[in-house]
Amino acid sequence: MTTSFFDRLRRNKWNFLCLAGCLAVLISILEIVLRIPMRESMPTYYYGLAGEVWDEDADMFWTPRHQYKAELAKLPRFDSNHLIYTFGGSIPTNHTANTNFPAELEKLLAPNYAVANFATGGYSSRQSLVLSRKMIKRKTPHLLIVCHGYNDHGLSIASDRDMARRNHRASVRLLHFISGSRIVQAARRLAWVTMGYDPYNLNPKAKNIRLRVSPDDYEDNLRGFLREARENKIQVVFMTQAVIDAAVARDTDPYFIVMRAVAARTPKAHFLDVRGAVEAYYKEHLGYMPDHRTPDKSSDMLLHNDTCHLSDDGHRLIATLLYDFLMTNGLTP
Repeated sequence: MTTSFFDRLRRNKWNFLCLAGCLAVLISILEIVLRIPMRESMPTYYYGLAGEVWDEDADMFWTPRHQYKAELAKLPRFDSNHLIYTFGGSIPTNHTANTNFPAELEKLLAPNYAVANFATGGYSSRQSLVLSRKMIKRKTPHLLIVCHGYNDHGLSIASDRDMARRNHRASVRLLHFISGSRIVQAARRLAWVTMGYDPYNLNPKAKNIRLRVSPDDYEDNLRGFLREARENKIQVVFMTQAVIDAAVARDTDPYFIVMRAVAARTPKAHFLDVRGAVEAYYKEHLGYMPDHRTPDKSSDMLLHNDTCHLSDDGHRLIATLLYDFLMTNGLTP
C-alpha cells in the first residue's frame, strides 16, 4: 500500500515544519522583491487608485494623511460666521500651480474670513459629501463652495455608490486588511488585466467600466450637500469647472445642467458658472477658446496648465469671480 506525500508529512513533523518554514521564506522573499518600487503601490482593496500617500476609508475610499492639517488649524481661529469650506477634486487645489482659488479668495476676504480648502485630488461629489459631513461636525461654517463634475464623469470598475456599498461587506473589509501585501496587490493587478481594466490607463471601450457618478447620482449628492446645509443653516454655492477640452466639456455638460437646476429650485443655494466667464476671457484675449494644449500652442493656455487644471492666473481669476459673486449676493455677513 502506497502512502501519499501528505501522509508522510503528517507522520514526520520535522519534514512538515521544514516545508512550512521554506514556504514562509519563499513568501517573504517574494514579498520583499515585489516591494522594489516599480509601479505605484495600492495598499487598499477599497479603491484601485489609492497610493501610498493615502489612508483608506470605506466610504471615502481614501483620505490624504496630511493635506488637511493646515486647513483644520484655521477652524479654532474663526467663528462659524466667518468660515468658508470648499470641496472638490484637484481643480480647486494647487495641482500644477503655485496657488489655488480658495487661497486667493481668502486673501481677498482677509482678515475677517478663513477659507478652509478640503478639495482632494481624485475626489468625486460623493466622496466630498462624506468628507463635508465630517468637517461640519468639527465646526459649522457659514458657507460651502462645491466644485465638482470632472471626476464624477470619470470611469472606474464600479460606480462610487456601488463601490461604497461593497466596501462595507465583511469579506471586503477582510480583503482590505490583507491588501497591504504586495503579493495580494500583484494578484489583483492580474485579475484586473483579465477583466480588461487598467486603473492607470482607462479606456472607455474596456470591459466592465462604469461612470464613477451618474448624473442621477450626482443630483442626489448635490441634494445631500443641501440637506447638510439646511440642517446646519449654511449657505451653498455650486460652481462649474473651467474645462477647455471640448470633448470633456461636452461630457460634463449634463452634470452642470443638473447643478444649475438643483440650485435654481433650492433656497439659499447659488449657482456660479465660471466656465462661461473663462470662455469669455479667452475669446476676449485670444479671439477663440483653446481646445488642447500642444507644444506649438502652449502660449494659448492663458489660464490653464492643462485641459482642466488652472494656472496661477487662472486661480486668481476664479477667486475674483467668486469674490464678486459673494459680494453681489450678500453671502458675507
